[in-house]
Amino acid sequence: MTTLGLLLWIAAGASAPPAQPLRAGCDAQDQEIAEVTQADEVRVLSAIIGGDQACYQLVLRRGESEVTGYFLGENLPAIEKFVRQREKADVAAFEAQSRWAHRMAAQPKPVHDRASEAGLKPGVPAVFEDFSARDTTGKYVSLSGLGGRVVLVTFWSPSSPASVRQLVSLMPLYNHYKRSGLKALGISADPNASHAAQALDDITPGWPQVPDRAGLAKRYGADVAAGTTLVLDRSHHVVGVALSAADLEQKVQQLLAQP
Repeated sequence: MTTLGLLLWIAAGASAPPAQPLRAGCDAQDQEIAEVTQADEVRVLSAIIGGDQACYQLVLRRGESEVTGYFLGENLPAIEKFVRQREKADVAAFEAQSRWAHRMAAQPKPVHDRASEAGLKPGVPAVFEDFSARDTTGKYVSLSGLGGRVVLVTFWSPSSPASVRQLVSLMPLYNHYKRSGLKALGISADPNASHAAQALDDITPGWPQVPDRAGLAKRYGADVAAGTTLVLDRSHHVVGVALSAADLEQKVQQLLAQP
């Protein structure tokens, strides 16, 4: 319901919409930590992907106190405004990208470009877009929230021993350089997070593992059966794909040495 609709409703003498739960997570079974009404002061922090229902992280303010939690659905004025603004931003970004693509199409193509040098397949984005999801421990993580100067993103499948070996093979490199700014993220091809946890069993890689519920493996051209590791710089440009162990460490060292 829009703000205008709410005002008309109240003016017509209708009863106010009931309070709705603010939860500790995006699952309908998660603990209810507060109630939020249409009239409450709410700030939307982000939209969470991967669930069965739209979920938004909110800050609810009452007086001098604030509560941060998760709201299922979109029937709050602040969420409707957030969605409209995001849609406008998406349209503007698409139009800007279209103008850029048109200008680039009119220019001579270089012999080598950044995407081909990184080993990306044709049509694969050269920048890994930010996303958030719940990991195998139930914690919400995001690419931007990892921080770091270099990020390794490994696509793998719980049903493929080869991809599990690829994931585990990164542990010595990660442990050696994690204090220097190396971060990592595993993305399981199985949408069921418990299957990823079972496949790793007593192995503890030391970095988050999230299920792929948004088609990320397909989007970034990953071979989940073999296991594919992407190297991202601090701006999340993809600068390496499926490198050998020696080349991967050399790439990590080069990126960490940059000012």
